Amino acid sequence: MVEFGTKVNILPKATWIKMGCPYLSRSHNYLKLADQGLIKLNGVLQTTKTNIMGISTMVDFEVINHKEGTSSYPALVG
Repeated sequence: MVEFGTKVNILPKATWIKMGCPYLSRSHNYLKLADQGLIKLNGVLQTTKTNIMGISTMVDFEVINHKEGTSSYPALVG
């Protein structure tokens, strides 16, 4: 889970597949990287039960398909 203060939670497509490919809601958004590149979202995984430091909460994740080796680290800026 990645969150850089932009109120966007990111989940790699590989993790989504390991979760059994639950239904994704459609998303018309793009995410902008620090290098100004754009990533089209695969969709939104809504209301996913998540434990963060022992606190259980429901979170929406934007699922992206990050290709290994394409950039050093795709930090989101907003």
